[in-house]
Amino acid sequence: MEIMQVHQMITECWQLYKEYYSKELTDSEFEQVYQKASILAEKYENHSFATAMICAVVNELGEIGKRKRQREGGEDI
Repeated sequence: MEIMQVHQMITECWQLYKEYYSKELTDSEFEQVYQKASILAEKYENHSFATAMICAVVNELGEIGKRKRQREGGEDI
C-alpha cells in the first residue's frame, strides 16, 4: 500500500472506532461495526496491514462492549 492509502485506511479505522466506542454497543450496533469493517476490508482489498488494523479496532470495540455489559450487570471486570 502507498503511504497515502495507509493514511486513509488508518483514518477510516479511527473514524470507525470513534463512532462506536461511546455507544451502548448493542447486538445491532455490533452488526453495524462488522458491516462497516467488512466494507473497509474490501475497500483495501484485504491487504494484511488493513486487515490487522480493522480486526484490532473490531476486537477493541468488542472488549469495550463486554466491559460495559459487565458493569451494567454488576459483575467485576
